Amino acid sequence: MCTYDVVGLYPSVTHEEGLAALRKKLGLRTNTSISTETLVELAEVVLMNNIFTFQTKTFKQKRGTAIGAKFAPTYSIIFMGDLEETILANSPY
Repeated sequence: MCTYDVVGLYPSVTHEEGLAALRKKLGLRTNTSISTETLVELAEVVLMNNIFTFQTKTFKQKRGTAIGAKFAPTYSIIFMGDLEETILANSPY
């Protein structure tokens, strides 16, 4: 048995891994009135365009998702769920 304590999860999920996990989970839906690719593209827009100002400087977040973004909890949970499934599939019981 083991546990994980993820520190700074939201900004640590790479776009490639997070979007791959999202695509995988969205592919399991029964209601596909909006295509998986459209939803993944929209997620990518959110991830690639997080621009914020701190003091007098403007920044663009290049990795992960912003802490406080409405998208962040669901996205991170999907990523961690996919990671857990991968670890369990490759581990002896």
